[in-house]
Amino acid sequence: MSKLISLIALVAIFSSIFVPFSLSAATGGTVALEIIANTTSRVGEAIDITVRAVDKDKKTVTGYRGSVIFNTDNIGDTVPAPGKTVVFTADDNGEKKFSKALIFKKSGKQKIYVSDVSDDIMGEATIMVDAAAVTQPTLDESVTIITPENNTKIAADMLMVSGKTRKNSKITLLLNGQDAGTVVSDDSGIFTKNLTGLTQEANILVANLIDGTNTIIATSPEIRFGRILAPATTYGVTILPATTLEMSAPLEIIIDATPGLSEISVSLDGSILITTEASPGKYSIKTVAPQKSGVYAMKISQKDSLGQSKTTDSPTALTVTEKLMAPTVSPTFKNVRTTTVGSRVVFDFSVDNAPLDLTSFKIAYGKNADSLSQEVTTLAMDKIASKTNSGGYTWYVDNVPPDTYTFKIFGRTASGTLISALVSEPIVATVGKDSCTIGNVSGLTVATDTSKSVISWAALSGAISYNLYRVSAAGDYSIFQNTKDPTYTLYLSSGAVTYENFVVKALCDTSTESKEYSSMSRVQSGPGMVAIIVIISAIFGALLMRRRSI
Repeated sequence: MSKLISLIALVAIFSSIFVPFSLSAATGGTVALEIIANTTSRVGEAIDITVRAVDKDKKTVTGYRGSVIFNTDNIGDTVPAPGKTVVFTADDNGEKKFSKALIFKKSGKQKIYVSDVSDDIMGEATIMVDAAAVTQPTLDESVTIITPENNTKIAADMLMVSGKTRKNSKITLLLNGQDAGTVVSDDSGIFTKNLTGLTQEANILVANLIDGTNTIIATSPEIRFGRILAPATTYGVTILPATTLEMSAPLEIIIDATPGLSEISVSLDGSILITTEASPGKYSIKTVAPQKSGVYAMKISQKDSLGQSKTTDSPTALTVTEKLMAPTVSPTFKNVRTTTVGSRVVFDFSVDNAPLDLTSFKIAYGKNADSLSQEVTTLAMDKIASKTNSGGYTWYVDNVPPDTYTFKIFGRTASGTLISALVSEPIVATVGKDSCTIGNVSGLTVATDTSKSVISWAALSGAISYNLYRVSAAGDYSIFQNTKDPTYTLYLSSGAVTYENFVVKALCDTSTESKEYSSMSRVQSGPGMVAIIVIISAIFGALLMRRRSI
C-alpha cells in the first residue's frame, strides 16, 4: 500500500518539527488530507497527530464531513481509533487532533497513513523513530504520584490525581485494585486524571508506567487516602417568589444541603418532586402551587452516593390563597369635546383602558342616533395625537351641510373590525355656526369637617368653567354658582345640621354645557339651608348670572 501511496503523493517537507501531509486526490481534485506530527519519536512514545482536510490551495476545508481510518506498515503500532473509522463533524471545522494517540513499536523511518473510507482522499507522514526507546525495565524508569498525598483524607466523591514520569508516556491507574483509567504524560512528564464516584472510606491508589509493548516498566508506591463521608444534611428551604401564593401560581423550591447528594426530593401535596443540583449544595425544582387554598407542609428526602437515605420535615411551609379575580374594566371614551367651525366638526377625546387591538377610530353621524348614515375613518392612533389633550386624540369631519347632527365614535382594529366594547355616547353638534361640545363631569366627592364642606370633581379637558346646580326636594335644578376650578368650599353656620343635593356640568364656551348632569352629591350646608360660599371665581360667576337674567 505504501508504494501505491508514494506514487500519487505530493510530499511537502518543512524545516520545522512538523511534517505536513503530502497527497491531494479528492473528488474533483479539490480535497486532500494532511497529517501534522512531530518529525521524530521514540519506540513506545505516545505522540500527538492532527489530521486536516485541505483544498488544492492547501486551505482548510471547514465543511469536510468524511470518515477516515488510520494504519501503519507495522502490526502492533498504536494508531488513533485502531480498526475503527473516525467521523469529522461540524464542530471539527475540517481539523481533528488526536492527543498521544500514535505509538510506534519499531525504530527507523515509519509512516502513518490516513484515508477517507468513501472517497479517494488520503494522506501520509514520515516520522523518524529512535531505537533507544526499546528498553527493558531499569532503575531509571519511575513513576510517582504527587496528589493525593499518602495518608490524607478527602470530603468529596471526586479526586484529581497528578504525578510525574518520563515524557509522552502511557500510565495506567489502579484504584483499590481496579482499573481507574489510562492517561499520557505531557512533554514535561506530568500527568493528571480526574477520578469520580469515590464511595469507599479507605482507598489505595497505584500508577503503572507502560511501554510501547503494553508492558509495565515501573510502578509507583501505594498511596493510601480516605474519604470523609459527610451525612446528608438540609440547611434551609426557600420558596420563590414568596411563601404565600395564589392557587396554581408558578414557584421554585430551593434547598441548601450537603453538596454532591445523589438525590433530593420534595413531597408537596402528595407529589414527589425531584430536584437538580444547580450549583454545589444548591438543589432546586420549579412547579406550581396546589389548586386548593391552605397551608402545605413539605418533606425533604435525601440520598447520598452510598445509597443512604433520610427524610426530614421542611422548616418552610407553603401557604396557598384563593385566586383574586381582577375586576373587568371596560374601555371607555372620556373627555370627548367637539368644536364646530364652519362646515367642519373637530373631535378631541381620549380612551381609558384601551384594548390591545385598538389601532384607529371611526366617526359615524346622521340626523339622530338611530340613523348614522355617514362616516369617516381616522388615521392610525400614533398619527392623530392631540396637541391640547395629553394622551388624547384629535380628528375631524369635514364638509358637513348646516344642520344639527348626532355623532358616535367607534374603536377599530387593524383589520377594520369595530370593537363592540368601545363606543362613545351620542354627541350632538350643530353645523352652520361656530360651537362646541364637552363631556359629562364625573368623580364628585365631598369632604366635610367641623366648619366646611368641600365639593370636588375630575377636571375635564376643554372645559373653560363649571356650573354648580342645586337640586330641590321636588327634583328641580337651579344654577347655584359658576367657577373656573373643579372645587367649591361651603363654610357652615352654627345650628342644626342640614344637607343639600348638588350636581355639576362643564362648559366648553360661555353657554354650551355638558349633555348630562354629573351624579348627585349630598352636601352638608348648615342650618336652614344657609351656607356661606367661598367662590374662587366670584366675579366671573356674577357676570354669568347677570347675563342669564337678561
